Amino acid sequence: MTGFVERALAHLVQLGIEPKRLLSDNAFAYRHSRSLRELLQAHGIEHRFIRPRRPPSNGKVERHQQTLKREWGLGRVYRSSDHRAQALSHRLDHYG
Repeated sequence: MTGFVERALAHLVQLGIEPKRLLSDNAFAYRHSRSLRELLQAHGIEHRFIRPRRPPSNGKVERHQQTLKREWGLGRVYRSSDHRAQALSHRLDHYG
């Protein structure tokens, strides 16, 4: 998880975007990850959490994940993992 956030931060910086906050759900992995906490502190990023039992707060992300799963993950058969990864990259560029 920390590696993903680190790569996402690097990508955003390349785009000229300076992240100031990270909003996540209240999963144990997010709440108690020392490496994530240290990464965010090193970049001066505030970690915020959605309010418990408030699905609308996380609705856009959940909707995107459902669509991604349906259209990319389960919607096609790929020749290889490389082809799957290439298709994901295109999808994220198009819809991200």
